[in-house]
Amino acid sequence: MFSRLMPADGNFFEHFDKLAGQVVEGNKVLVDLLHRFDDLAARKQLIAKVDDIEKSADKTTLDTIAMAHKTFVTPIDRDHIHTLVNGLDDVLDLVQDVAEAVVLYDL
Repeated sequence: MFSRLMPADGNFFEHFDKLAGQVVEGNKVLVDLLHRFDDLAARKQLIAKVDDIEKSADKTTLDTIAMAHKTFVTPIDRDHIHTLVNGLDDVLDLVQDVAEAVVLYDL
């Protein structure tokens, strides 16, 4: 009976891990961008990669929040889930902002 109340995939921690991996990947690309800033072709490619990672992280964030709303019993408090995934997504938003600002202001 209670199995109907659990989500189909049911593992929030896989979503947390995926989102954390996206944050790490985005930061590595940003560091690579800063080291290869003089190469215009690489710079455009790396900025596009940061954008792709951030969009993917947005989807992961939305999927995790949707799963929290559909799940009757969550492994941790729903507010903590929201805080965690939104905080991780905010980090990637800032990484994207830095990448855009570096190019915009030609630092």
